[in-house]
Amino acid sequence: MDIVADASFFIHQANFAAFDKIYTVAKVINEIKDKMSKIRMSGLNIIIKKPSWQYLKHINKTSKELGENLSQTDKEVLALALELKKPIATDDFGIQNVAKKLGIKIVPIRFEIKKTRKIVYICPNCKKTYKTNGYCPDCGIKLRKIHYYD
Repeated sequence: MDIVADASFFIHQANFAAFDKIYTVAKVINEIKDKMSKIRMSGLNIIIKKPSWQYLKHINKTSKELGENLSQTDKEVLALALELKKPIATDDFGIQNVAKKLGIKIVPIRFEIKKTRKIVYICPNCKKTYKTNGYCPDCGIKLRKIHYYD
């Protein structure tokens, strides 16, 4: 099986032999700092690719709709999986959430979400909801983050 991998794959995966081709983005390689992960990676045939901007744009839109605050690296990994039509190996719940929403198959390393979630922010005083964090424009109270599931 071919996969697109995020950093957690290289840090926590024990059975690399189960995968034929491992795709990732350059930023993932740069995120790996521990010596053992670097040693494990040195024996792998890792294909580093950059996703097309159209797929990255689609990921930006979807992650924003869901309220997921993903890093640029996470967005590039998702965009690459979408572009290559390959499953994504990750333990990151934010990545998994966007992947599920887009129909990208997930190969969990240790953890997998069951349902997609949407993140909104609510004023504990007036109960109004907002897409971004901050303070309620009406009450001035700090908003609280809540998750709800489709």
